[in-house]
Amino acid sequence: MKLSAFLIFVLLSITYCFGQNSSKIDSLFDLSKECGDYEKYYSIQNELGNYYVEIGLYSKGLEIYFMLLKKAELQKDSASIALLYNNIATVYRETGKNDLVLKYASKAVDLSKYVPDFSHRADIHNTLANYYYENYIDSLAIVHFNISHDYRLKAGVKKDIAVSYKNLAGVNYEMGNKKLAIQYVHTSLTIRKEIDDRQGLISSYLCLGEIYYFEQILDSSLYYFNKCIFLVDSTTSPFIIKKIYDGISLVYSELGDFKNAYKYLKQLIEINDSIFNIENNRQITEFNEIYNTEKKERYLLYKSYELKQQKDKNLINIIIFSSVGVLLILLFIIIFLKIRHKQKSLLEKEKIIQDKLRFKAAIESEEKERIRIAKELHDGLGQLLSTAKLNLSGLDGSIDKEDEKLLTNSITILDDAVNEVRTISHNLMPTALINYDLIRAIDSLCEKINNSAQINIEFNHSVFNHSLNKETEITLYRIIQEIVNNMIKHSGTNKIDISLGSDNNSINLTIQDFGKGFDTDIIKEDKGIGWQNIFSRVSMLNGNIDIISKKEKGTKITVTFNF
Repeated sequence: MKLSAFLIFVLLSITYCFGQNSSKIDSLFDLSKECGDYEKYYSIQNELGNYYVEIGLYSKGLEIYFMLLKKAELQKDSASIALLYNNIATVYRETGKNDLVLKYASKAVDLSKYVPDFSHRADIHNTLANYYYENYIDSLAIVHFNISHDYRLKAGVKKDIAVSYKNLAGVNYEMGNKKLAIQYVHTSLTIRKEIDDRQGLISSYLCLGEIYYFEQILDSSLYYFNKCIFLVDSTTSPFIIKKIYDGISLVYSELGDFKNAYKYLKQLIEINDSIFNIENNRQITEFNEIYNTEKKERYLLYKSYELKQQKDKNLINIIIFSSVGVLLILLFIIIFLKIRHKQKSLLEKEKIIQDKLRFKAAIESEEKERIRIAKELHDGLGQLLSTAKLNLSGLDGSIDKEDEKLLTNSITILDDAVNEVRTISHNLMPTALINYDLIRAIDSLCEKINNSAQINIEFNHSVFNHSLNKETEITLYRIIQEIVNNMIKHSGTNKIDISLGSDNNSINLTIQDFGKGFDTDIIKEDKGIGWQNIFSRVSMLNGNIDIISKKEKGTKITVTFNF
């Protein structure tokens, strides 16, 4: 009984798909047969290829793109060749063939100068930019995102310009240009408000929510995630809704509001079920489209053969309908077995989820902390590169024998920087704190800076005798890193003193330079990421920070917190 009901459902689905999509394929086939000139033929076939890709029949789309590529090469039509390369790269990106994406996207960029339309040029560079971005080659990704953005501006399509600003925001954030990234997202928001792009607004608010979450500015993160929820409607992609629920549940968990965190976690599970159903229906549609296409091709072959061999018409009809019948039965069996298998997998998955819900809060806390530490890449790399710059500045025009040690030290520091990036990426923890405790990690940091022979750092920890948990050690280490980095960059000092002490239940950190000093009132108006990071981390420790600075007498920063 269940199998019969299922077969009726599939038959109704196929009938609907025939009515919706078969007419479009028919018209495109008929038009392409009637076209005699190259341009019309190219246009129609390219539209057909795009349609196949849109409905998920990637092999059919690629077949048409490669066929058109041969014809375009014979015509020496460089513009069309560039666009076809880009279409092919896009399909390979959707199907996960990474090496082929780079091959064809690069070819498209090489020929993009022959493409007259600025929007198409922007699309070509955007495809290559996305490849580099998804493969963590940000230095090349930002080059092509910027080129694509310039072409978007020339084309003047506001919706595309808004998307371009959001792309630039993503790659700039990954590269550590956080202030610029946030600025780009707000520019994208302004445009999308102007053109009333509701789904675009959701995308931009989601981006801001994620950025502020990673920066641990949780109130702002929650504000933008709630804006997303307010705008969500029936046209919003379930994949976007999934990201919103995932983000807001993490924020509530971080804030300690586990009731709301669990609420959105439940909604996340429900949207995952919805996405599964969508994917399931999409696969059914793909089977139907394959059936439609094969039916059309068989029909065309039949018509051609009918003209030559009218007397075999009845035999051909029997063969065609028998083949279609067998194919349809096979499709029914495959779809039914696949759905039943997925339903069984879902039940097992739901059981596992229920078993693990009680551990969710603890697991989320640990993983969120690791994500946050990974985003500290900018801080660690910035400190090491600043030290390397000080070493290299010690060279006076040329490298003499007495300078070889200095040069070797500089290269070693740069190697340390590369190793630290790799270590943080793979282990999500600062290298110094993996190998040593907090005191030895700070000693190692001071030693690297002192080796530059440009600044001398003295570290006093004689009255520090407490063991801290790893999370507190990392936070304290990053505070010291950021403050020292600021002093090296801005104070003009040649000496820095660091003192770390403790009493019964509190930690005291003092960092002092002897440089030019600054007006501390400007900190209130400073929107830079550096001071924001310092204040955020001190707040995480429930501590206090005191900054005293006098012109030409240096700066003294004191951090205290209880443990």
